[in-house]
Amino acid sequence: MLKNNSVSDREIIEKLSEASCAGVHIDMIVRGICCVRAGVPGATENLHVRSIVGRYLEHSRIYSFGEGEDVRMYIASGDFLTRNTERRVEVGVRIHDPALVKRLMGVLQMQLDDNVNAREMKPDGSYARVKPKEGERRIDSQMMMYSLSFIPYSCMDLKHTQSEDVSEIPSLAENRATGILQHQQCRKRQRHYLTKHLIRELSMER
Repeated sequence: MLKNNSVSDREIIEKLSEASCAGVHIDMIVRGICCVRAGVPGATENLHVRSIVGRYLEHSRIYSFGEGEDVRMYIASGDFLTRNTERRVEVGVRIHDPALVKRLMGVLQMQLDDNVNAREMKPDGSYARVKPKEGERRIDSQMMMYSLSFIPYSCMDLKHTQSEDVSEIPSLAENRATGILQHQQCRKRQRHYLTKHLIRELSMER
């Protein structure tokens, strides 16, 4: 799975096509320019492209290779534009922490499940808006991420994004209330720690 803003580098596009022809399933979440056509028989039939355009500007770059325990996850500063790959100094970092890999995978899966802000590319290069099917729950990945932002990282769990059941996702109001309470508790612990630390330092000075 690849998530970035734009794709135009010819060599990368050729490699994506080669991988697709070799039977590799590729999901791409590309907000803006995308010069590779998805679903073209004999070229990119195993490659799928979707764009997330909503209230907030999508700007993250996440690259995931493999699956299961063999997954290799990267975050990066650059897109797959020629200016990024040939004329700029960009940084890519592999994520080794299993908890962070799971968290990022949850973000990607959440956006692949989006049926509110997503548009999927057709073989002719045009896009069709993704809409919830009859009886299907609306999944707005941007508002879900916004809701989760009220929960401290240490308490965040995106396991619900690994299944089709998103009914376990707390509402925005619930997350806001939980986040405020946990923030208050955290501030209280910080004040307690700082007070103890200050007393100890003063004792050492005497």
